[in-house]
Amino acid sequence: MMPKLYAVLSILTFPFLKKKLRKRFGDSYIRERMWRVPAAEGRFDYLIHGASVGEQNVAAQVVAALSQKGFRVLLTAATDTGLAQAEKHHGNNENVVISYLPFDLPGPVKRFFKAVQADRLVLVETELWPRLILSAKAAGAEVILINGRISDSAFRNYMRFSRFLKETLDAIDICVVRYPVDGDRFQALGVTPERILQCGNLKLSSWPEVSPVPIETGDCPVMVFGSTREGEEEMILDKMSGAMKKGRPIPVFAPRHVERADEVEKLLVDTGFEVVRSKGIESFGLNPGQALLVNETGRLMSFYAACDVCFVGGSLVAKGGQNFVEPFFFAKPVITGNNLSNFLDVLPVFEPFMTIVESPGELAFAVEAFWSAREEFERKAAEGRRILEREKNALPCVMEALT
Repeated sequence: MMPKLYAVLSILTFPFLKKKLRKRFGDSYIRERMWRVPAAEGRFDYLIHGASVGEQNVAAQVVAALSQKGFRVLLTAATDTGLAQAEKHHGNNENVVISYLPFDLPGPVKRFFKAVQADRLVLVETELWPRLILSAKAAGAEVILINGRISDSAFRNYMRFSRFLKETLDAIDICVVRYPVDGDRFQALGVTPERILQCGNLKLSSWPEVSPVPIETGDCPVMVFGSTREGEEEMILDKMSGAMKKGRPIPVFAPRHVERADEVEKLLVDTGFEVVRSKGIESFGLNPGQALLVNETGRLMSFYAACDVCFVGGSLVAKGGQNFVEPFFFAKPVITGNNLSNFLDVLPVFEPFMTIVESPGELAFAVEAFWSAREEFERKAAEGRRILEREKNALPCVMEALT
């Protein structure tokens, strides 16, 4: 039986959640997840759920591999950006149907499973929705978690309510985790060891297929400030604008949220830069005194591939950091702040190969050090890339568990 506390709380709290979701996503989003069933009904070999963009990127290679084998896949998302990413990856794939996942409420879930059946429910990372999981299990589906991960804060919260999660976790047939720490945490929550399989990190096994953006700067080096958050650009410019205006380096700013582009452009203009926006331009010729602003999504990796050195943002401010692993795909030297709580699981693996700073002043110092010790920075970046090579086995391991 569904844990009574969750059943009651999910119904009582949804009106408040609905108000927030309506404000953020709009009425059509609410209708889609409350009332709509997938356009294609019937039986699927796999129902795979990845909540948003990050989870869809993890799922992409798995969905592609399954569809190539002829399996029929229903791929669901929980956000508009997640749905758009799913369409981007698989919109033209006749073996893949894309849909919102229903809210984890009695009516929506019941309608959903009345319309579709799946032999296997595959959840990406930490999508532990009790009603979804138990309903799929009751319908005869095998339940598999892939790329399983539990952050420090989530683990503390889950431990407080572990007894209420027991029935849900017992319904998971195979828990495929990334690293030993993830397996230990799922085991502490009650998943038996024989159901836990460690395969590595799918997020790191899918190497980006991008080409460097052509950027001509003469002899001036290029530095990408990637996934920066509110407050970081101002701190960086305060300490580094003088050197940047001399082309040491020519900066490329790629804010984490593209809707902040106007705000970041104003900061750059007020600091004395001529701003070039990236959207709609394939190649760039930049001079000292100019700054490139990436005002589009999906192109950051191409800029990482083109730069000489990069700073990964969300880390000089208390945002938990952004993905500092991405530049290592291209063997690019990485500098990041020390607010990295979102990546504590992979931090020990990559920390020896990047430069971690505690302040904007230290960032400016590290960039100056790069000019004088470039070979050492590049050597460490190359070693970081070799570490990533090991993760390429994650996909075959996961596929074996799924098939």
